[in-house]
Amino acid sequence: VNMLRQISLVGILTMGMMLVILIGDIDISGGPQIALTSVICAYFASRECPLVLAFLMPLLAGLCCGLVNGVLTANMMSVAKGLALIVSKGQPISGIRPEIEWLGSKKLMGIPVLVIVFIICAAVVSIMLQKTAFGKKIYALGGNQEAARVCGINVDLTRIKVFLLMSVFATISGILITGRVSSGSATNGIEYHMDAIASTVIGGVSMTGGSGNVMG
Repeated sequence: VNMLRQISLVGILTMGMMLVILIGDIDISGGPQIALTSVICAYFASRECPLVLAFLMPLLAGLCCGLVNGVLTANMMSVAKGLALIVSKGQPISGIRPEIEWLGSKKLMGIPVLVIVFIICAAVVSIMLQKTAFGKKIYALGGNQEAARVCGINVDLTRIKVFLLMSVFATISGILITGRVSSGSATNGIEYHMDAIASTVIGGVSMTGGSGNVMG
C-alpha cells in the first residue's frame, strides 16, 4: 500500500511531464514546483483561514510557474526552490488541517485516496490525448512544429496550455504530499521530476515528442 501511494505521487506528476515531452520539450522544474505548492498549501492549511485557500493559492502559484515556463521558455527550477525556502523559512510547516491529511493518508472503499486521484488523472489525460482536438494538437507539435503551424495550429498557445497542465499536476502532487507527510517542506518531492522523466521515457514516450501514451 505504501508503494502504491508513493507511485501515485510520482505518477500524477508523470502525467504532466508526459504531455511536455510529447510536444518535444522538457520541464525540470516539476519537483521544485511540488515543493513550492506543498509549502504554500501547508502555510494556509495551518492557519485560521478558509480551507479553500489551501487549494487555490498553491494552484495559483503553480499556474504562474507554468505560465512563465510556457511564455518565456524559462526554467523555474531554481526560482521554485528559492520561493519554497522563503515561504517555509527553511523549516517544515506543521499543524496541517485534518482535511488535507485525509487526502494523503486515508482510504475510500479500501483504496488509498492518493491512488484514486492518480487513476482519475491518468484517465483524464488518456481521454484528452485520444479523443480531443487538443490531444491531436499535442501529438502534432511533437511530430513537427512547423508542419503543425502550417496546418493552422496555434503552436505557442498549445505549448503554454501544456505547461499550465504540467503545473496543475505538480500542484496536485504538492497538495497530496503535504497531506501524506502532514507537513509542508521545501524538500517535499524536490526530485520527483527525475522519476517522472524516467517513467515517461521507460513508458515508451519519445524524447523527441510525437509518440507515446498513458498506458505505457
